[in-house]
Amino acid sequence: MPQTTINASFCNKIRPEIDAALAAVAAKYGLQSLKAGSMTYNTHEGNFTVKLEGNAAGCVTPRQSKEEANYFQERMYLPSLPELGVEVNVPRLGGLIKFIGKKGDAFGKEGGFLYTLGTKRFRVSAVFVRNHFKTVASAEARTVPV
Repeated sequence: MPQTTINASFCNKIRPEIDAALAAVAAKYGLQSLKAGSMTYNTHEGNFTVKLEGNAAGCVTPRQSKEEANYFQERMYLPSLPELGVEVNVPRLGGLIKFIGKKGDAFGKEGGFLYTLGTKRFRVSAVFVRNHFKTVASAEARTVPV
């Protein structure tokens, strides 16, 4: 086996393989993500260090807004809510809408759900959305395929 030189090129070369291996670990333990963060190396000593960056399901990531994280948490309690960005028909809100997030948080600051209708952005009360999707879920539960 040839001797490996630890340098920036080596670290950049192995990062994708480390990330691929960590993705399997993340899936096994139900993590949203697990990947190699910053890497440092010492060419003279022949070693390197990798910082691991992991996120539990539902956490706010740099690419995820607080509104998206709030919506994700709400879906944990009300699974009948659609995924973010999926069009659903809610006639009382004007037809086909896409949810894009939720204002407020779990500490008593209740906000509304954010959605788009066409190119415009709106907010609707959390109570309306919860009641609507509880009704939809219970109606689907009562419908038994024959």
